Amino acid sequence: MGLPALASVLIVMLLDDLGYIDGAAPWHFLLAFAAFEIVALGFRERMQEGTLPSERLRDANFRRIVREAKHLAKEATRLIRKYGHRLEDEARVDLEDTLGALRSSLRERRKGPDARDAIVKTFRRLDLKVEEHLAFARKSTMREYAESIGVAVLVALFLRAFVVEAFKIPSGSMIPTLEVGDHIFVNKFIYGLQLPFTVTKFGQHIREPRRGEVVVFVYPGDRSKDFIKRIVGIEGDEIMLRGTQLYVNRRPVAHCRVGPYELVDVEGPDRRVEREPADLYVERSGEFTYLTAYARAQPDEEHGPWRVGRDRVFVMGDNRDNSHDSRFWGAVPLSYIKGRALFVWWSNGGPGGIRWDRLGRWITGDPVSPGGLDGPIGDCMNDLDGRPVESR
Repeated sequence: MGLPALASVLIVMLLDDLGYIDGAAPWHFLLAFAAFEIVALGFRERMQEGTLPSERLRDANFRRIVREAKHLAKEATRLIRKYGHRLEDEARVDLEDTLGALRSSLRERRKGPDARDAIVKTFRRLDLKVEEHLAFARKSTMREYAESIGVAVLVALFLRAFVVEAFKIPSGSMIPTLEVGDHIFVNKFIYGLQLPFTVTKFGQHIREPRRGEVVVFVYPGDRSKDFIKRIVGIEGDEIMLRGTQLYVNRRPVAHCRVGPYELVDVEGPDRRVEREPADLYVERSGEFTYLTAYARAQPDEEHGPWRVGRDRVFVMGDNRDNSHDSRFWGAVPLSYIKGRALFVWWSNGGPGGIRWDRLGRWITGDPVSPGGLDGPIGDCMNDLDGRPVESR
């Protein structure tokens, strides 16, 4: 029952992220669990009907009986401990003796056919004894199904609220690092746990956000929306942008021009493809190296400076001229940050459909060429590695 429950959680979360269902509701988990359980039961029946060779069939049936016998032994132990005082002494002793015989036969199960027969016989005998004396306390099949579904839903909600959550990239503000249709996982506990549906943090956090990290946060202008951007400034920093050169505390952030690049963005419900010429750069902030794109920046054009306040971070999109970020609405409070982006687990968008080359890509790893630019990006990486630390 555990595998159908786990499969139901995974498939419902996947369908939710892909947009095939509008929000994961309990009945979605129930329907998925019922479907997987029917498939599992059908597979078991086919095995019992002899669809496998006889030797493998016997082994499979025996393994199933051993699993069920272990489950029955745990159930009987729990029921005797909880309801044994309601039984006659003779019935209680009979149950305990049969339970002991089943445990003994399970320990001896590898000693040949006789041991296997002993397991089957004691298993059936204990099942009859439990049904005879403790039927009032046994769980019905529907109750077991309901509990399995409930546990699966609670585990999924807990993981989503406090550990890892899946997000879908809806816009091109983080191109070329993230593209429209990328599905990512986000680490939600590294900066501290956040109460669901609030911006209140509690408990200990592992560390503070760092320059260069990609974070998901609650948009300060509309707390019903989530944004994803890159941190370029932390508390106390002064941020300025001059053309394509980013400055932090009046020092230029190390960057290197890769060359011309075509921005390909997918916009609107009709998934219209927009193309725009741009310049691609490798930028290094702190311990992180990443790609940025500038489509309309002029060398003498200045923006800022902006001063990052207490308990806040300054964020920008990697698609610098096509990003609605802290340059327009200010720094992000630390309490608004939901977590750090980890990796792309699914990517589907644009005219090409599924982007297989993006699956499993780490978001804060070394820059990955968007296509045909491996050499220039490698040259830029070597150039940045060779520069003195002071110039970075």
